[in-house]
Amino acid sequence: MLTPKFELNQDDEFLILHIKAPFAKISETEIYFQDYDFKFFSKPYFLRLNLPGKVIENGRESAQYDCDKGSFVIHIPKLNPGENFEGLNLLTKLLAPTKCISAVPLIEVLDNNKESSEAIDEFSWEIDQVPFQNEEETVMTTIKYGFANNYSGVLNRLKAKIPDCVELSDPDDKPPYVRKKEKFEAELKHFNEDHYLADLYEDEAIKELIKFEAKWEKDYKRHSSHSVKEFTEAEKEKMLKLPNKEYLLDEETRHALYLGLVDILLAFAYNGRTTLGENTVESAWTICKLSGTLSWLVIFHSLNEVAINFIRRSLCYPLYRHWGLSLKVIKDASKILYLGKEYVLKCLLEIHSLLQKYESRYIINDLYIMDYCIWVQTVSTETLMSLSNALSRVRINKEHVKLDLIELEAASVLAIKENESKNDNLTSTTNCTNTRESDVPNKDIEEICDKIEEVSLQSNANFKLSSQCNYSNSNDSDSESELDSDSESSSSIATSMTDSDDYCSSDSDSEDSSDDNLDERCSLLTKLRS
Repeated sequence: MLTPKFELNQDDEFLILHIKAPFAKISETEIYFQDYDFKFFSKPYFLRLNLPGKVIENGRESAQYDCDKGSFVIHIPKLNPGENFEGLNLLTKLLAPTKCISAVPLIEVLDNNKESSEAIDEFSWEIDQVPFQNEEETVMTTIKYGFANNYSGVLNRLKAKIPDCVELSDPDDKPPYVRKKEKFEAELKHFNEDHYLADLYEDEAIKELIKFEAKWEKDYKRHSSHSVKEFTEAEKEKMLKLPNKEYLLDEETRHALYLGLVDILLAFAYNGRTTLGENTVESAWTICKLSGTLSWLVIFHSLNEVAINFIRRSLCYPLYRHWGLSLKVIKDASKILYLGKEYVLKCLLEIHSLLQKYESRYIINDLYIMDYCIWVQTVSTETLMSLSNALSRVRINKEHVKLDLIELEAASVLAIKENESKNDNLTSTTNCTNTRESDVPNKDIEEICDKIEEVSLQSNANFKLSSQCNYSNSNDSDSESELDSDSESSSSIATSMTDSDDYCSSDSDSEDSSDDNLDERCSLLTKLRS
């Protein structure tokens, strides 16, 4: 039997079901519904749904077949008119089989449709206070990883064929505390101070990335409700292909899954922002690299730990390594969670498509993303909103990431000041030398200076012309001010000599110098200026 494509809509009175079945045998079509159960059969198609709300057969139901479109349109009355059925887009959840009832149930599932309100109220995102336990002494017969620690013995068999599927070596032999320790050491080793400082001070491109309005920001502004109901045909088809699974999780495992989801969404948001919403061939690598869950199989215990992990890795590995950019991405992830489980599911489906095309990363879909796509359809919107609010309140400073960022930035400021001081001195000396060489021919400098000094001595003037020839060594503040000016360096010697000429004439008049000495001095000054 084939499962047809279908779509659910609703109004106040009816649940409206569109079923695309172009090859259906109309004469043998059967439709059944009662309470939460719906069944459709029209050879070769069969569809069974678990509805999110109760329906009733009361004579107002109807079914039509459009021959041109090859589709059925079925109107099913709601038991309680006006009731809003949630999760009509979550096709995988709708396709889940009805539970079999046994006289002696081996496993009992409590509150399958949604999490209890008590669990939501008591669910804490803060750091758990637990008694100290030496993890190194903990005996673990089997090392597990993946979604809800459901997998073991997988990666060691695949490492030979796809060695870079995860960064962890021998993943089936290392417990969680060893994974964290090795991840931390690898980040320290890979952190590049020069790259960090370059992005810190040359941040024009990064500022544009921070200003970019990502698609989740637009959706966050556009939708007053906390859900996005539009799925593409490709997304619907992918949901239909997801297997039907049910997860029996304790509170600790559930807590870890939510934190792992935040970790994955942070990496997804970074990729979306830094590519301006257009995925590239490096997108799969970026998402896996920045997620400690996907690259090191890490299990987190608090939101602070998740945020610190993301910031550290975003400052160590990708192209753009900027503190402000990392904080912006944390806000992005908070908005994605706030938009609800449908939006989170869209993000996970996009990640699934990216990894599926990547040769060495497709196994991550089987270990994590596929199960997350199924599981997130069952979580409550209230829990995701609570998680969003908690993430928006997380405050991480540069000391928390343990990369010595404060010391590094302080040292860079001192180095810049020292370098600027050296450059100022070098520029002053260079300008002085260049001006002297350009304004006076080299072969005449010594001869002219000696002659000027001789004339000055003979005139007994207070004006020391030799100090003008050697003005680069002068302590006169006006001369230094002119030399320090970059925009007037090319004309400083001419200006200085013009002032000296006026001063020379003034002194000659006041002290009644001889006309011969005055004419000779002015002639030499004119030659020096030319």
